[in-house]
Amino acid sequence: MTDRPGERTGHIVVLALPATIDLSNAPRVSQDILASFAGGVRTVIADMNPTIRCSVAGVHYLGLTCQRAADGHGELRLVIPPGSEALRVFALTGQDRWMPVYSSVAAALAGTAGQPQAGLGDAHAADR
Repeated sequence: MTDRPGERTGHIVVLALPATIDLSNAPRVSQDILASFAGGVRTVIADMNPTIRCSVAGVHYLGLTCQRAADGHGELRLVIPPGSEALRVFALTGQDRWMPVYSSVAAALAGTAGQPQAGLGDAHAADR
């Protein structure tokens, strides 16, 4: 993913994801996200602003990662910019309806645990 660890603030880490997430690197992306929960981190914000392409396999692995984080009493919040290809893939697969998706890092940082911005999937409908 990156050569530097995510930026940590208290019990929250912001982690920039790679430009492409597909079957070739999705398992590694998942491992890196889950490793970010070490040391008392409760929330990881996966910033997909740098992500230009995210395949259905990438979305699938991010969904599994979100579930594994929740199983370990953590929270994975995804930042997916409006109008992006990644958001379109999330919408086509329906994953934007159950995963905590935010339109910006600031919104994800301000979000209440387990409560993504209301109607974000609907708000992006015009961008699809």
